[in-house]
Amino acid sequence: MDKWPFRKKIKSGYVVLYWALVGLMPALLVLNGVSLVMNESWLVTEYTRDTFPADEYGYSTQDRIKLSSRVLQYIKGHEGVASFKVVVGGVEPGFGDREILHLEDVRRLVTYKSMVHAGLGTVFVAGLVVLFVNKPSRKLVWQSVVCGGLWTMTLGVVAVMMMIFSWERFFWGFHQIFFAPGTWQFGINSSLLRLFPMRFWVDSVVFVLIVTAVQAIVAATIPNVAGWGKKK
Repeated sequence: MDKWPFRKKIKSGYVVLYWALVGLMPALLVLNGVSLVMNESWLVTEYTRDTFPADEYGYSTQDRIKLSSRVLQYIKGHEGVASFKVVVGGVEPGFGDREILHLEDVRRLVTYKSMVHAGLGTVFVAGLVVLFVNKPSRKLVWQSVVCGGLWTMTLGVVAVMMMIFSWERFFWGFHQIFFAPGTWQFGINSSLLRLFPMRFWVDSVVFVLIVTAVQAIVAATIPNVAGWGKKK
């Protein structure tokens, strides 16, 4: 017996839209997590952890918070590059030319990320609305959310396995995709690595995965628990 007999009444275009929404959902949830991690509260949380490694070259915790906040404001487009030459609290940032060029690349990537995030969110919501206003396809609204959550969790397991067994390859591959070779690697005494050591990126990725997983679990369970989309 067909589990979803109402599909027989649904035009193929709506079914294609349903699968498109399922496929888009993981990217949307990940970008939600990335947006959460790109704020000063996360910087403070990370730098004040007892287990976070100290800077061997002299930055204090407060120095790191002040300077990394400046970097964050710059890559989000809220400050100009001249801000990197301003001394804060007696601390000279000391960013080299290559580091500033890399931050310019990161700024462009963050701009693209914001555009993609907004675009995906708009398309996803619009797609749900289209499915909802067509009565035969209305149940696909909740099915797309549930299946999108399950699909996100599946991809999340793969991401966790990559982090556990091949973090360096994962990190290197990401940078090779989004940045030109040789533009993102710096010495251990560079300002960027002193502010953002590898531990910072591991913790940030873990946080994004946790946020993504929570969203996916909610999406996959709440509609069924609440009985949304079921026949009355």
